[in-house]
Amino acid sequence: APALQATGVDLTLPLRNDSPGAGARRSRTRDALVAGQLALSLLLLVAAGLFLRALERGQRVDPGIDTGNVTTASFDVGTFGYDEARGRLFYCRLKDRLAGVLGVAAISYTRMLPLSMSMVAEEIQVDGYRPQPGEGDRVTLAFAQVDPDYFRVVRMPILRGRSFGTADAATAPPVAVVNQTFTRRFLSGGDPIGRSFRMDTTVITIVGEARDAKYATLTEEPAPFAYFPLSQRWHPAENLLVRSEGDPLMVGAAIRDAVHGLDATLPVPLVTPLKAATSIVLLPQRVAAYVTGALGLVGLLLAAVGLYGVIAYSVSQRTREIGVRMALGANRGAVLLLVVRDAMRLVVIGMAIGIVLAVAATWVMTPFLFGVSPVDGLTFAGVPLLLAGVAILASYLPARRAAAMDPMTALRGD
Repeated sequence: APALQATGVDLTLPLRNDSPGAGARRSRTRDALVAGQLALSLLLLVAAGLFLRALERGQRVDPGIDTGNVTTASFDVGTFGYDEARGRLFYCRLKDRLAGVLGVAAISYTRMLPLSMSMVAEEIQVDGYRPQPGEGDRVTLAFAQVDPDYFRVVRMPILRGRSFGTADAATAPPVAVVNQTFTRRFLSGGDPIGRSFRMDTTVITIVGEARDAKYATLTEEPAPFAYFPLSQRWHPAENLLVRSEGDPLMVGAAIRDAVHGLDATLPVPLVTPLKAATSIVLLPQRVAAYVTGALGLVGLLLAAVGLYGVIAYSVSQRTREIGVRMALGANRGAVLLLVVRDAMRLVVIGMAIGIVLAVAATWVMTPFLFGVSPVDGLTFAGVPLLLAGVAILASYLPARRAAAMDPMTALRGD
């Protein structure tokens, strides 16, 4: 583009324009590019700042469970030829072996890990519930399949009723533990114990009420949820959860040794802390913060270099004007202020455009911000200050050279 622009230059114009102030006329395209880059840098840095704020706040959200000192390992014995009887026996024997390990406080299985950004749901019918407009006769209920000690492992209190027990065998009547939102929505906040609901043709009796929690993501709104006993819903793939009072690394070694001792043909399971396994819920905020932050910083660097180049070129074009000003009595401070003020005009224009773009764009980010305002004052104040500081530094260097100019040398050189 600059090469094509140069081919159309009228050679008589530079000769006619050899007058004081003529060198101050800069390319509007060049100025627009610098201002545009500053605007986009501000937009990206604001987005990065909001995601970082959301990441920090997300780490303080109460998920309703305690993931500390819990180790998890995943199994799928069905892929290694285990039928239901043999699979149930393996999981039972593994639990018994780990129960004897020093420091192990509680052991459980669950079909799906909490806060794994996935959920299983089915339609249900609740006796006596009057559906809301648009719901129809059936409503959707998300659920998890757990064993009796699950609530102890994740430290989720049972508020009313009981947890599962050995009496809830595969041949026993189907039962469930529901959360507080289930009770409020479907049972009008009454006592849920002994009430029932239907899933297809199966009638399920509620035996307990657990505290509300976050089940798939940290941003989800409270929703009805139920827990079913694994003993009544067999599946070959399970996740082992072990709460320990000591070093989780020792628990990991104990899990591997126990699996090898029960069946040496099974692969060594991948053992991870539950806190690390559930950190995936903050992956969108973490990735977005890193990507937008990196792009914003690169854009800021390029904008600073561009601003430096524009101001340096402007100073070279205004050599005669600056020399005349200094010869007529302008001090170095006045020249320095003149050049920096000229640069800040581009900065102010770029930041104004960037703020407008950021306000318009960040509302799209609202579902990922954990309650952080899309126009968060700290972010919208800090990023422009950072941008202004970098811009002042980029314009100060050529401005200082202009202020140090010898007026007689500038006039002779022109």
